[in-house]
Amino acid sequence: MSLPADIEITVFDAARQIEDPVLRRAFLDWTFRDSPDEGARMKDLLAAESEACSFFNEAAATRTSLAGEILELGRVTLTPDDSAMPGTLEFPELIAGRFRILGRLGEGGGGLVLRAEQTEPVRRKVAIKLLRADMDTGAFVAAFQRERQALAMMNHPNIAGIIDAGSTDSGTPYLVMELVEGQRITRFCDERRASLRERIGLFQQVCSAIQHAHQKGLIHRDIKPSNILVSTADSPPRPQVIDFGIAAAIAEGNATSPLPAGTPPYMSPEQRNSSETDVDTRADIFSLGVLLYELLVGELPWSPGSMPAAIRPPSEHLATLDPARLAELARCRQISAASLVAALRGDLDAIIRKATAADRQHRYDSVAGLAMDLQRHLDIQPVLAHPPGKSYFLRKFARRNRLAGLSGAAVLTAIVVGAVLVISSLIRERKALRVAETARAAAARMLVQSAAREVVAQVAILLSQNRIEDADALLLRNPLAGVEPSLEATHVFRFLGERNALLGRWPQAAECFVRLMQANRLVPAQEVAEGMDLLFAAPATLEAGDAAAYDALRQEMLARLPATDHLPSAEHLVKMSLLTPASPATFSSLRPLARLLRENIDSEAKVVAGFRPWIALALALFDYRARNYDGALEWCRKAEAMPVKLDSRNASLKLIAAMAHHRLGRVNEARREFGDASRMIQNVSSRVIVLTVEDYNSTQGSWYAWSVARILEREARSLLVKP
Repeated sequence: MSLPADIEITVFDAARQIEDPVLRRAFLDWTFRDSPDEGARMKDLLAAESEACSFFNEAAATRTSLAGEILELGRVTLTPDDSAMPGTLEFPELIAGRFRILGRLGEGGGGLVLRAEQTEPVRRKVAIKLLRADMDTGAFVAAFQRERQALAMMNHPNIAGIIDAGSTDSGTPYLVMELVEGQRITRFCDERRASLRERIGLFQQVCSAIQHAHQKGLIHRDIKPSNILVSTADSPPRPQVIDFGIAAAIAEGNATSPLPAGTPPYMSPEQRNSSETDVDTRADIFSLGVLLYELLVGELPWSPGSMPAAIRPPSEHLATLDPARLAELARCRQISAASLVAALRGDLDAIIRKATAADRQHRYDSVAGLAMDLQRHLDIQPVLAHPPGKSYFLRKFARRNRLAGLSGAAVLTAIVVGAVLVISSLIRERKALRVAETARAAAARMLVQSAAREVVAQVAILLSQNRIEDADALLLRNPLAGVEPSLEATHVFRFLGERNALLGRWPQAAECFVRLMQANRLVPAQEVAEGMDLLFAAPATLEAGDAAAYDALRQEMLARLPATDHLPSAEHLVKMSLLTPASPATFSSLRPLARLLRENIDSEAKVVAGFRPWIALALALFDYRARNYDGALEWCRKAEAMPVKLDSRNASLKLIAAMAHHRLGRVNEARREFGDASRMIQNVSSRVIVLTVEDYNSTQGSWYAWSVARILEREARSLLVKP
């Protein structure tokens, strides 16, 4: 039986995206399993693609969505039957005696996914991923092991977590994950007629999950609707990111996986470029931009076989649609057609275009930056992606302060009424005046805060455009002291703090990070300790020469989180609390955290290779502050011998070793280590100060890691070099 012409055209488009000829042949054999002659004709058309293009281009505009669905289906079921591609795994009835197999969930490039039931120690439904037998090679086994390790590193409510891992009796590796009972995010939103705000809210949770993965040093590389399932069991609904099978370590780029690096309609230009080997986190930002476009518009911005240099703004795309199709999309989002186009025009157009810029230098620096801009849009604040201008800021200010304007009118009314009452009663006059003064003061505070936030927004935009002189002039006229810490302001303080730190403007950076940590009092302490804010704030205050602010910062964090069993949080707290000598009380608070690090540093299940040298550095610093100089030297030697190298970390280790040697009377060894570290810092410091986020080099280390090295160098110099 022949396929309809539209379906046949779409199959052709989908097959073109499969570069591996074996997988492409398997996909076609499965698609045309009932029509071998049609399959042979399709293979001939693909072999003569240059002649076939003119025939298929005519229907390109109508087959975009269907091609993506068929391609997705093809990626899951490329094997038409067990004989067509030998090695398909016949899964066992039981795995490790504790998991009973219930059925097959799917099969993809990374392995076979099964539905199972855990029988002990608790009974629950789980998903088990097994490496397919035909992929039992060194490269695929290593990639599978990396996925297990990647999931073990992460602890986030929007990432499907790992429960167990091991190997079957035959030696096939497997991992046991949460079973996510849900729908892909696009289908979930469409079936429930989710509004634009609801769709953005779900997308922000996805951003939080991907940012968490980036903080753990991982690039997902295959963000698409089918890898983001929304659990229908939760209220409110909770999206969960799955399938880290082709995730790559940030420092390793494309070299970490033998699997295809993504799904074509969602891949960044650098992923599609086979010669590009330094794919970084901005590839995920591109994929997130395409996903956001699809969530808001209901269609992909391009057909799978034709991807222009830049996408058309979503509002412009909607304006070209058939009125019936536009009305259908609007009803699905509980809005009128005209309002849908208007809602996307401006901020959302700019945000999506920035996220999907062909040149990654023009994209957001981080997923957090993308999420921040979306939140600013929801809060009617100026977004960084939109070109700045007086009229733009005035429109935002007017929309945001409608309530303040009404309040001001109410205050004036109260004053007039009070003036009338003055004539009749002195007591009423005084009371009315007090009420009016209170209202005026409240209105004045509202206006001052609103104006201060407006200044911060303008400064952030100017800095993102590298207009440093203009930003400086604006800050001199409007100091940050007028901005009260809030969750809304955290993104701005973090952005300004990093920019100032990268420019070596330490007083300004320290002020931003101190205010950021004040705002973080509204955030759970473990989230703050686990993230990057503490790593930024502690060295920035010392670089600015504000030892009192640094001491207050570490005292507050230790008071908020006196105990934890979370290794990254413990490592951050120990390392950042001992950049300078600590009081006995502070040191006593750190002992349980250091004990946790000692007990787990060699655990393959809990600590990844790239994190182990950081734990060793924290323990070396702890032992040095505890006057256990031999112990500190031993940790320095262990850390420097570990395979994952980082220049900034090695410089800090050499400085700790130099001070320990000096305390033990080994003058020559101390001078040698100090000299090596000083040369490393001297070689890079002149470049680190002028680094931008786009120039970040993960083999050297980030700005805060070099700040730690400079702080330790100043301490070592005062100890070793006599005045």
